[in-house]
This record gives sequence, structure tokens and C-alpha cells, in this order.
Amino acid sequence: TKDGVLIVMHDELVDRTTNGKGYIKDKTYEELAQLDASYIFKEYGPQKVPTLREYLELVKDTDIITNIELKTGVFEYTGIEQKVYDMLREFDMVDRIIISSFNHYSVLRMKAIDPAIKCGMLEESWLINAGAYVASTGVECFHPFFKTHFEDSGKCATNLFYPIKRSNVFYTVHAPLLTKEITLWLASSIFLLLKGFR
Repeated sequence: TKDGVLIVMHDELVDRTTNGKGYIKDKTYEELAQLDASYIFKEYGPQKVPTLREYLELVKDTDIITNIELKTGVFEYTGIEQKVYDMLREFDMVDRIIISSFNHYSVLRMKAIDPAIKCGMLEESWLINAGAYVASTGVECFHPFFKTHFEDSGKCATNLFYPIKRSNVFYTVHAPLLTKEITLWLASSIFLLLKGFR
């Protein structure tokens, strides 16, 4: 947010997911807290935009593993990696988090802060030798858009998972499109989308 509060939101703009308008980076948290984050889902009643702190407080005493996506693909939010990491340390949750981003430099900045934190490269292009690329960066996980890494037969592309050993998570997989091959690789972690601060 404009005043440096880490919040959980998918888009850079609030227009699509709340009843407000404008960029998150231009609004204070107090302004965001006045918005209804479930206005298109009337059955749930008004819901405020959650902060990362609120989310971590909610799950700290569970065994949930959370994938936090740093939404640094449009705006970099200088310093967001350190700020997120410091909060994860505060909650003693570094070992229960996967950090991912479409901005691979952002992922590497997080790795520089703590080489042991598990990270993933998000990618939506038809990346050649994806597994080798991700492994060469020292990052453990590859998170592709599922359509870009499956051949017409529905089989997993041969270059996808080697030599990454630990975790691969597809995003934007809709239930009717699930195949046996995808199901074998899907993880059960929560995919958390994190917006930063200016």
C-alpha cells in the first residue's frame, strides 16, 4: 500500500475484485480497508482486504504450506522481498512458505536474503528447457501456466520437471480440464497473491 502495509490481493488495481477503483500502490491501508473485497459474492457479505499479517496469524498454528506470490511483475515495490521475509521470520514460518513471482529477479532477491527459503519461478510462456533453466538459478520450484507445458495428447512435456526435484505447481487449472497427468503433479498448498508497497 501507499503507507507500506503488505496486503493480499490478486491485481495491481482494486477495480476487478473490490467495489473501489485505482492502484493499490496509490492507496493507504485505511482507504483499502473501506472497500468490500467480496462485493461480487453477495452471499458472503462485506469482506475487507486482508493484510499479510492477518493471514499469517490465521494459519500460524496449522500445518498449511502457503505459496506467496510476490506481485512484482508490473511494479517492483522496492524492498518488498525483505519486508515479507522479516514478517515470515516474525511468525517463524519461513519453512512453511514458498515464494514465487513472474518477476524472476524478485525471486532471486528473496533467495539472496535467505538461500534456504523455498522459491518458485512463475512462467506463462512456452519456455524451452524449463526445468534446466529454473534449476540453473538455484530455485526449487517451477510454476507454469498449465496449458503451456502439456502436449496435445495431454501428456506432460518432457522438459518440464527435470532436473527440479522438489515441487512443481501449475496455476489456473480449471476442474473440467484436469488430466491424470496434471493431477499427479498438483500440490495442495494455498496460492497466496501478495501485493506490495510503494
